[in-house]
Amino acid sequence: MASNAKILHEIAENLNLTFRKKDCLIYGYYQNYLFLIMGSSFSDSRQHVNILFCAKSERQTTLQTILPKGCSLQTVKYKSSIYMPIKGSHQLNVESIIGFLNRLTTFLAANDFRNCDELGIEGIPEIYTVKGEYAFLTVASAECIQNALIDSKKADAAKKENFIAGMLGACFWAVLASVLVFLVARLGYISSLTTALLGAGLVLGYKWKGIRLSIISSVFCIAMSAIYSYLVFRLDMAMRIAASTDLDFMHSFLHAKEIMQIADAMGSYYHNCILMTGAAVVGTIVVAIHELSTQKKQFSIVKVG
Repeated sequence: MASNAKILHEIAENLNLTFRKKDCLIYGYYQNYLFLIMGSSFSDSRQHVNILFCAKSERQTTLQTILPKGCSLQTVKYKSSIYMPIKGSHQLNVESIIGFLNRLTTFLAANDFRNCDELGIEGIPEIYTVKGEYAFLTVASAECIQNALIDSKKADAAKKENFIAGMLGACFWAVLASVLVFLVARLGYISSLTTALLGAGLVLGYKWKGIRLSIISSVFCIAMSAIYSYLVFRLDMAMRIAASTDLDFMHSFLHAKEIMQIADAMGSYYHNCILMTGAAVVGTIVVAIHELSTQKKQFSIVKVG
């Protein structure tokens, strides 16, 4: 399978567009229209590119008629995004994407499409990132959005983190998630997905009542996810031992490790412990990083290039 980055790099060189290897994208004007072409990420199930542009026309027409087989179109107001799967060799994909761009620009020009930004304002749009997302904006629209974000940032700055309320919110959701994880485990499934939800619930529960997340509260959530998930693991292990032996639940809970050592089943003990506790901690870290990043970007607007 051809590499997205190599395909986009060659297209950029052929069409005189700007290539950003770090973000796996190219952008710039081609045949008088501004395009942003983004490669898929590792998390996507299928390798593809998305071709984004903004244009408006008074004519009643649709781009569906020129889409190659396997491609799809999404339009939000004036912004269009075309999904193109990556198939076959490197050169085949380069030629296919360039060929489609030529047909697309010909179609746009023939149907009197003009460049505009995402607000529908005609002019010479440029690529910006707004709250971490790519956007097509004219200078006037960018200034308007920037002023609105400055006002929102000032209002948000007045909201202080409430650590005590955040802890209560985190604990509340952690208890609910712990019950879910425990019930799934009781059904015979040690699920890393449901355990990861415990960690995610801690972060979201903290922010629910704590207003905002900080580095300190993130560390608190990570520690709590380890404690709650380990407790669930021990409860489930005690139930398993009590169900398969003549030992009572309390004895099984207090001496689970020693019992598993005697049964020569420490492999299973450690496997389940790591699966449940590790998944919860990783889930907490991932969601905490995402929330901190979102908070950082929520008032940002930056011109690309």
